[in-house]
Amino acid sequence: MEVPVGEHLRLDKYDSTMVDSQRCWQLSRWKYRWVNILDLINMTPQWWIARGAGNCLRWKYRSKIDMHRAIRSGMY
Repeated sequence: MEVPVGEHLRLDKYDSTMVDSQRCWQLSRWKYRWVNILDLINMTPQWWIARGAGNCLRWKYRSKIDMHRAIRSGMY
């Protein structure tokens, strides 16, 4: 198969701003993901305890809170 003259010199056209913005978005996504991971690692034990206690209380009283909301909204 013979390649037409000049065909191998042809460059595909693409929007360089689109490529750059996609690359920038991907890099920033990883950057912020690592920042979040480092923040979680560096949190104090008191913060973790407070967060765990808050989650436990939220799950413990979830059904009562949901029922209270349902009554207030007029479902029952």
